[in-house]
Amino acid sequence: MPVRVDVMQLSLTAAAGTGGGLALWLAFRRQRSAEITGQHTIHDATERRITELYTSATEQLGSEHAAVRLAGLYALDWLGRDSTHPTLRQTIVDVAFAYLRATARRRRGFRQGQ
Repeated sequence: MPVRVDVMQLSLTAAAGTGGGLALWLAFRRQRSAEITGQHTIHDATERRITELYTSATEQLGSEHAAVRLAGLYALDWLGRDSTHPTLRQTIVDVAFAYLRATARRRRGFRQGQ
C-alpha cells in the first residue's frame, strides 16, 4: 500500500509540474503575442503619420502663396531628417528637386514670354 501511495504522489506531482510548465508556456506566448501586436500598432501609426505629413507637405508645394510653398519645403526637410527610412529620404530629395526644376522652368518660360 505505501508503494501505491508513493506512485500516486509521484504521478500527481508530475502532472502538476507538467501543468505548471504548460501554464508558463501559454503565459509566455500570450505576452509575446501582445508585444508583437503592440509593435505592429505603433509601426502602423508611425507609418500613417509619416504618410499624412508627407502628403500635407507635398500639397503645400502646389500653393499659389510663396510662404506656404516654403513651409512645405521645410516640412519635407524636417520629415527627411527625422525619418529613419532611407527610401523616404530619397523620395523627399526627388520631390524637392522636381519642385525646384518645375519652378525654374516656369520662371524661364515666364521670362522668355515677356
